[in-house]
Amino acid sequence: MLRGKDMSGREARWLLLGSSVLLGVTMAFLLESLHRTSPRFASQPTMADVQPTPIPAASQLVKPVPLAKQILPWDSRRQDSPSAPEYIPAWKVNPPRPDPNALPPPRPVEPTNPQLTKPPRDNPGGVNGDRPERPVPGMR
Repeated sequence: MLRGKDMSGREARWLLLGSSVLLGVTMAFLLESLHRTSPRFASQPTMADVQPTPIPAASQLVKPVPLAKQILPWDSRRQDSPSAPEYIPAWKVNPPRPDPNALPPPRPVEPTNPQLTKPPRDNPGGVNGDRPERPVPGMR
């Protein structure tokens, strides 16, 4: 094919390298197409054939555990409290009952976003140019 042409060793190596790469890519495509038409590959389900399985919610996975009767601290008695080392039972502390007329605490307020709000421009009590000069010792 290229016998009539006079090629140097470098040109022949590049031609050999290019043809081997082309042959390798062609063989890869050929093997891939044969693999896709094989009966083993054709029997596998595709994404369109697979039905999604429903995932249960977390509340359906975990059943609630019944708690023991909870006793408020001001209603606790010696027989109701557990005994554990370094544990002070509520009946010893004897906390007072909450005031039924007391107002609930105020709702928490979200702090302002420092990236969107500007700091105040005045500086009360600081140096803003209106302060009188300080006396310098030895000058007067």
